Amino acid sequence: MPNLGVAQAGKQRFTVADVPGLTSSRARGGREGEGRCLGEKLHPVCEQQEAVPDRRVERAGVGVKVTGLVAIAAGRLLEMSEAQIAHGIAMAASSHASFANIRAKPLSQWKGLASAQSALGAMNALFLARRGVQGPLAVIEGPNGIDNLLHMQVDIDWEHERYEGVVSSTIKKYNAEIHTQSAIHCMAELVRQQAIRAGDVISIEADVPQITFDFTGGGLYGPVEQNITAKEQADHSLPYLLAVALLDGTVLPAQFAPDRINRADVQQLLRKACSRDLTGTPTELVTARL
Repeated sequence: MPNLGVAQAGKQRFTVADVPGLTSSRARGGREGEGRCLGEKLHPVCEQQEAVPDRRVERAGVGVKVTGLVAIAAGRLLEMSEAQIAHGIAMAASSHASFANIRAKPLSQWKGLASAQSALGAMNALFLARRGVQGPLAVIEGPNGIDNLLHMQVDIDWEHERYEGVVSSTIKKYNAEIHTQSAIHCMAELVRQQAIRAGDVISIEADVPQITFDFTGGGLYGPVEQNITAKEQADHSLPYLLAVALLDGTVLPAQFAPDRINRADVQQLLRKACSRDLTGTPTELVTARL
């Protein structure tokens, strides 16, 4: 299920590609039909990843949460003790977290591979913990721990965290950065209802939430790249995504094939697109009228 993504407003998103260690863990876990089903074992894991807002891990990157998610989920599937899983999380989080600049412009192929590397490190740490190796359990609140890295206290009231995270999550419809889903859908519907022709388009303007603007519209993670030539750039470029949605009516794997990305029609149209955050504050991007 490479296109499945989980999201909640203000929370960190993950796709199945982020946690490749889980499939092999299930295979090693064995004993089909015994104990609780896969969903029951992973349900609390979804709550753990839902509990920490984006802004708490923004400085550290998605690897901080991938390592913990993989260690908890795989540890439960392998029927490890809570103590063993805790040591696995501690070793993984302290050694295999990644920097958020992986998602900054200019984007590279490592953007799509970094989470798998974090998951690989988490699995290695988990198997070491299974064999008795101990990790730094104060990795969050201890001296120079994650609290220090994030410059804020990670304070979660676990006694009151509930189990509704799954039903408040969403599934990606389009093969694109999660925060762009609604903008792409609006464009596809607009084209379907109004029969817009690309040749008639003078400009494309999109008012989007701040987080969408930050990741794909020229905000926190760097200016929009005008020279889009590869998938890693295209799926995090709101101008490209809106342009190709206007032309093709959807955004699926075919829209990220090299020949599609580099075709003249979409290359010309994406330069007519601009975006701004919903505060309406004029930006350099808007002024430039890409």
